[in-house]
Amino acid sequence: MKTKTSLQILLFISLLMTFITFIKGFVNTVLERPNWLVALQLSPIPIFMFAAVVISLDLVKKDYVTLKGRLKSKVRNKIVVKVNSDVDRKFTVKNDLMNDISEDNDIEIQYYKRTKAVISIKSINSEAREF
Repeated sequence: MKTKTSLQILLFISLLMTFITFIKGFVNTVLERPNWLVALQLSPIPIFMFAAVVISLDLVKKDYVTLKGRLKSKVRNKIVVKVNSDVDRKFTVKNDLMNDISEDNDIEIQYYKRTKAVISIKSINSEAREF
């Protein structure tokens, strides 16, 4: 599954959870439940809305960031990329993207700015990078 499709599914789920939480709050208010219970059930709405805003901004603005560095390690679906001499960046990557890369090679990662969802990984030839 592509990264854009994954983000669209997460956006739909986040909006669906927001809608369900609103409905629960409305039903509990109509049933005259205690105010603390209604407030407790409505408390996740800001989290769902924040997730929806961040995901939709990434999908609409298409702010991609391209990062070049050396692949330090890859374990399961996590990779660590050494960008500078001091900076290590961690990414969660789908397994199909991890097949083309190997450790201690130069790579180029393209990812969304806000959600850090990886779009693509390319292996860079070490000789070509030296020029």
